[in-house]
Amino acid sequence: MWPFNSASRAIVLLLLMAVPACGAAPDSLPASAPSPAVETATASVAPRSSAPSSSLPDSDDALAARTLATLQLGGGPDMPTEAFGSLWVVAVDGPLMNDGTEPAVHRVDPATNEVFASVPLPGRLCQGIGASPEAVWVCGPDGLVRIDPATNEIVATVDLPAALVVSRISYGAGSVWAFATSGVVPDNVVRIDPVTNAVTATIPLGRSAAMMAFGFDALWVTSPVDDLVMRIDPRTNEVVAWTEGIEAPGWIGIGDDALWVSLLAEKGSQADDDDATVVRIDPQTGDVTASIATGGSLEIEGGMAATAEAIWVRAPDPFLVRIDPATNEVVDTIDTVSGPGDVAFAFGSVWVTTERGDLIRLEP
Repeated sequence: MWPFNSASRAIVLLLLMAVPACGAAPDSLPASAPSPAVETATASVAPRSSAPSSSLPDSDDALAARTLATLQLGGGPDMPTEAFGSLWVVAVDGPLMNDGTEPAVHRVDPATNEVFASVPLPGRLCQGIGASPEAVWVCGPDGLVRIDPATNEIVATVDLPAALVVSRISYGAGSVWAFATSGVVPDNVVRIDPVTNAVTATIPLGRSAAMMAFGFDALWVTSPVDDLVMRIDPRTNEVVAWTEGIEAPGWIGIGDDALWVSLLAEKGSQADDDDATVVRIDPQTGDVTASIATGGSLEIEGGMAATAEAIWVRAPDPFLVRIDPATNEVVDTIDTVSGPGDVAFAFGSVWVTTERGDLIRLEP
């Protein structure tokens, strides 16, 4: 992205809002041990038993108390993704930030909290990452690249007109799903066969999109401009406006029995503390069953991770919030350092990124 989440997603959002309306993680991946024959990348890691990295201000006591390890990756790390026994992180903003790093995907060993492989990427423009049972997929300037987790090398490319896409890549129903564009911002979904690396369908949305996620036997796509969540049936590739009238939906989390969607993308910085910023949606009916005020909007500078026990919301401010899906209430908040970042839950821990270039592992 461009200077990390804040600048890049802001540019994408402005472009989304300028387009007139025309109408995380894979479901299940096989765990495999990291390949030992890889080049070790440089990272500064705070061991689990030590104090967190000095890159954190002394006043961040709430964050420091939960920190297990801090990796200083640089390059605007984003979209931490669990796959093949590792955590994969995209970091592509080094040249723009002039921090000495080059665009790459870093692979982290959760047993040691160390980066043990870095896969150079061919530049930057669109940004996203996802995984199928066979490979890791990353968005680049010319479409998608396929990374073989056995060798940590790019083994194939899929050319797409991807432009300014910033979204996780999804896997489901035997396909890889990604955004493409007929102009500047995403307005098509492409379906890719991970066996042949071929595009099997290009699905026009008829409107600009923001984020996607696969779950409950469908692909879900948000459109903040048109205030709706769309559902794509993988059996027919039909697009249906599923939940309408929700204000500027952005991020999607696939929970145990619900969709969790962030709101207020285009005016999140003006949101009051008591404004609803996350909604719970019944995937069977499309009904909004709960609205939650987290204290601040994710805008397009945050992220969301959903599990059966917790919904983790990473926003510019507050830093990190946990929603209990049993009560639809905020039960934990780390209101400390502010700024863009993303979140994932993997290997029994919460992983967050920061605009300072950190990947932080937290006690849940």
